[in-house]
Amino acid sequence: QLYEFSRDFTRGESFVDPKTKAIIGIASISMDNSARGTLHLPGGKSEEVKEIKPGSTWNFEKNGVRYQLIMETVNWTNNSVKASVSEVPD
Repeated sequence: QLYEFSRDFTRGESFVDPKTKAIIGIASISMDNSARGTLHLPGGKSEEVKEIKPGSTWNFEKNGVRYQLIMETVNWTNNSVKASVSEVPD
């Protein structure tokens, strides 16, 4: 069973994956349904990210296991986003 976790959240909030502690926080959402925020992946440092669109993907490793953080939805109309972390099979 591969690990998977996803959650809806709104502008001004952060998505924190409970297992890997990967974090993405959304500061603003534009009319073109792109977002701007802060990304922190395990083993890395926090970075500002711009032009986050649905389908934006970041790959990372934690304890020798590969994961993918995906921005699933970015919705300007109701200021909501959805992100997920999935374990990548070998």
